[in-house]
Amino acid sequence: ITSHHKTEKRQVDNLIEDEAEREGLLAKPTCFIIVGRPGVGKSTLAKKLAESWKCILIDGKYNCCISGPCPLLTILSEGRIIPEDMVLQLIIARLNSPDVEHYGYVLSCLPFMSEECLKIHEQLELIKNLKLTPDFIINIKYADKDLVHRLSGLKQHTETGQLYNREQWTREDVFNKKRENKDEELEDEEEELDEQEPQKDIVGHLVWTPENLVRNAFPRINMYKDTMLRPLEDYMSGHNPLYLLELDGNNPPEELLSVCVCVRVCVCVLILSSSLFQEDLLRIMSSSRTVSPGFRWRRSRWSRTCPVALKEGKIIPGKPELSVGFQDKLYILSSQEAYEKFITNPRRYLLPPMPRPPCRVSIIGPPQAGKSTLCKLLAQHYNALVLDMEVLVQPVLAKVEQEKLEEIKEQTTQIAIEKIRLKMEQEDGENLGKLSFVDDHHFHYDLYNLTEDHPEVQAMVLSALEEAKHMSTSPFSLYAEVLEERVKEVCQK
Repeated sequence: ITSHHKTEKRQVDNLIEDEAEREGLLAKPTCFIIVGRPGVGKSTLAKKLAESWKCILIDGKYNCCISGPCPLLTILSEGRIIPEDMVLQLIIARLNSPDVEHYGYVLSCLPFMSEECLKIHEQLELIKNLKLTPDFIINIKYADKDLVHRLSGLKQHTETGQLYNREQWTREDVFNKKRENKDEELEDEEEELDEQEPQKDIVGHLVWTPENLVRNAFPRINMYKDTMLRPLEDYMSGHNPLYLLELDGNNPPEELLSVCVCVRVCVCVLILSSSLFQEDLLRIMSSSRTVSPGFRWRRSRWSRTCPVALKEGKIIPGKPELSVGFQDKLYILSSQEAYEKFITNPRRYLLPPMPRPPCRVSIIGPPQAGKSTLCKLLAQHYNALVLDMEVLVQPVLAKVEQEKLEEIKEQTTQIAIEKIRLKMEQEDGENLGKLSFVDDHHFHYDLYNLTEDHPEVQAMVLSALEEAKHMSTSPFSLYAEVLEERVKEVCQK
């Protein structure tokens, strides 16, 4: 009884674990949106939040990346500003990317204060209708006078574009801070001088930015309050108050970050190994690099099969050097391309019904034996796709048959015209003395104006087409080509 109870308990635990894993894969990733007055530190907090919670940072300065031939390169090379609608397209495309579907995002660049492309309420409606809507709204509050004082102390690096506040770019503060740190660490004076030199170079390249000066900062803040504050308040009032965080902008980013507590997404970890079999890899990893105390790496249901290849309908063993740890299990990928796809979004390769080996069944038999019925029943039961050869080949055969008949019609028409012309010429020679001038002229006119509309020509062409239809056979190679092409299309999907 005790043994039976233990077995039953273990089975129940396995079922609960599988269900929990499935729910985790189906769960929506955590998404953030950060709002606030211009210059309150939305981008800084977004960057730190994305690094801490492993989300995808979506910010105008960090995510509008350009690669390959693109009209944006031409705009930038000419020194022009990228239009707002193009920036919005880049942001929307990033929000719909595969890695965001798994890791979630931190959005800090919407809504735009400018209404050049969309009105404020239209931008907020766009955010509400996203495929992955924000779970947390972080509103950074800052008094106007304090914000203006902060903005007026910002300087920008001429090469990197990074902003430094008053405490960071003050030369005396920088050097004193460096000296205190070096004294505590008891480092050599040479290392201290080497590390101070870049700081001098950075300070020398910092410049004031016109938009952050006092005379320009107040108008920006007033514009925000006039155009954006009320729609944002309406948007936040409709959000769940448990997930609405209002933070004090006077606090440093580290303190603001400590307030944002949520469930982190599972991240793929590359397990460095050299040509080890999975058994050896599991033995080494389970004893040396545990996922967390009490939880060791385990073999996945895919065993050594690559999950990306299996999703694409292929059974390919993975390479030990491309072993990836996800949640508490090991997955072995077959190629660098498969590795990139897996770490971008592992959910699409792990969700049920996977791991499901590809199965291809061929059903043959005499006519009227029930092949089509059996195919439909099996496909309905196993959620499979039916490839009916008659249905697949019929449009291709019709096209080939039509082309063949057109060719036969053209050839037969020419042959029939020549035969009838020769026949009429022979009759012309036999009846030459019997024809009057009028009849002879009419006969020669018919002879040299013989066309495909002539009744005898049409009769010969029709007879040839009927004979071709009865003798037409479908080449077996055509069936094979159609089936192979259709199977490729199914595998690509």
